[in-house]
Amino acid sequence: MQYDFTGEGGLNFALQNPFDALDPATDYGRDAPLNPDVPEEGYLSSTLDFAPRIGFAFSLTPDTTIRAAGGIFYAGNVNTNQFSDAQSGGAPFVTRDTRQIARTEQLPPIFIQDLFPQPTSSIPQPGEDPPASPRALGNLADGNKIRYPAPTVYQWSFSVQHRFNPSWSLHLDYLGSRTIHNQQFVDLNAPALPQGPLADLPIQERRRFPLWGPWLTWVNWGYQNYHSGTFGVRNREWNGLSFMANFMWAKNTGSSLSPIANDRNNFDFRNWDIWRGRARITPTARFVSGWSYQLPWGRGRIFDLDGLANILVGGWILSGITEFSTGAPATVSAADNSGTGLGQQLADRIPGCDIGDAPGDRFEWFNIACFAEPEFGTWGKSSVGLFDDPGINNWNVNFSKTFEVRENHQVEFRMETFNLFNHTQWGPAVTSLTSPSYGRVSGTRPARQIQFSLFYTF
Repeated sequence: MQYDFTGEGGLNFALQNPFDALDPATDYGRDAPLNPDVPEEGYLSSTLDFAPRIGFAFSLTPDTTIRAAGGIFYAGNVNTNQFSDAQSGGAPFVTRDTRQIARTEQLPPIFIQDLFPQPTSSIPQPGEDPPASPRALGNLADGNKIRYPAPTVYQWSFSVQHRFNPSWSLHLDYLGSRTIHNQQFVDLNAPALPQGPLADLPIQERRRFPLWGPWLTWVNWGYQNYHSGTFGVRNREWNGLSFMANFMWAKNTGSSLSPIANDRNNFDFRNWDIWRGRARITPTARFVSGWSYQLPWGRGRIFDLDGLANILVGGWILSGITEFSTGAPATVSAADNSGTGLGQQLADRIPGCDIGDAPGDRFEWFNIACFAEPEFGTWGKSSVGLFDDPGINNWNVNFSKTFEVRENHQVEFRMETFNLFNHTQWGPAVTSLTSPSYGRVSGTRPARQIQFSLFYTF
């Protein structure tokens, strides 16, 4: 099913009569006549997705290696993720009521009795009451054919690795990527903002097709840019110590508003990437290390022990994972006063205001005076990822020893600690302008936890 953006707007189906899909006489649509204006598959996708990849490694010296690579990759979930709703749940087989309410309407034109319409027995038409809101595929190309190119990732990398001695080495890595044709969720019949000559018109009259309701669908407009640099140190084993640590700086920007609904930004097709910015899934700086240290007491170690002393004191291992990280990029939202009823709105950012000029505690994590409600009939002038939520300062440590019971029988004792130093790990700040807790930190990550365990191996 496709949108037809000509005249009053309408729907095009692959079958001349879409209800043939329910008719056993047509073998449930398999033998039904097709619409000549629509491809049998409903839309066209790329058929010449060439994915070259190249890489090389060069030994600059016996201890130094340079590597570089690049390639093109394609996503494989075009049909099984976002499109499933449009393909299996579209009109006329599913009835939708997605009318929108603007804050200017004192009496919302929606009644409970209207929220449960009878199943439809006809194809949705313009001018229905309430206006039909089908969900279908949407960006026309090549006449009446809809083309959805596969989401494409261009990726490149460069690294240098150097070995200091047989035990220790370091590496410097760079990774970059550019993603295009990501699926973006928009309303292709979104009402225009109530400005100028449209200021006093209701929502329906501000749509480009006033006889229809929302046309919510996915289009391949989204994009993402990623760059990161990583410095790492590692060793095999050195005096009982095994160690690996990496510090990464990264910047990930794109057209998506949220990692949870990562195909969404502004639903208005005219302003679909107006709030582009830093992705919440990528912290700016992060240090992670994993380490294991065999304590120097015990049989065959620096301080050789035997007998009961070895049983009690020898053979213990201290290991853990340490993480320090900046917080996730955060976004300040506002109530939807755009006059469109689309339900998505960000705050206005006050020019020249320093977002970091705040105590940075749980009572005011960021400068709340830097954001304000947008004027009615406008879109908020901020963007996503303008500041960082509280970060991570965490040590998970394990203390363990294996006791030999008899041949092929062992007992392992483990004491595992999470957040060993009980450092307060603040949760995200409240970033909704309408919340009474705006600007405050409303929670924490778990406090210190300790657990003991025994494993018997035989």
